Amino acid sequence: MSRQKSTLTVKLSLAGAEAAGWQPPEWIMLIPAGRIEAVDGRVFINGVPEAIVAAFQRHGLELPIDINHKMELMPAGEEAPAMGWITALEVREGAIWARVEWTPRGARALKDREYRYISAAIEGDVRPSVRVVEIPAAPAETDGETGADG
Repeated sequence: MSRQKSTLTVKLSLAGAEAAGWQPPEWIMLIPAGRIEAVDGRVFINGVPEAIVAAFQRHGLELPIDINHKMELMPAGEEAPAMGWITALEVREGAIWARVEWTPRGARALKDREYRYISAAIEGDVRPSVRVVEIPAAPAETDGETGADG
């Protein structure tokens, strides 16, 4: 079975970002539960969330959150600073949630509403219009994929 990379975008909850002392969310929904239909018609299946969380825990590495997947797309040697670090994953009612330690720059970008969505880079087995998801993530400017609200 071939493997394919794609992205899945979920809206972040930034309620109250204009208030003094606001902090970005500590936990964000990274991948919704079950069958996810993207606005462009693609269908994703988050069918093994526990296995994804277990793999993250096994590797023992924090995952960076960057801007627009720069770490994956930039030529070697160019900067792609982290906006935050995924330090934990957990399954909540079939969805994958990430605990994020935001950098000051990342927190500021969210507070200023420069970014309002998180886009997980996913990779999985390709079947007719179905993908089984795995991770990293990047903030995104628009909800170009799912319309899901985390």
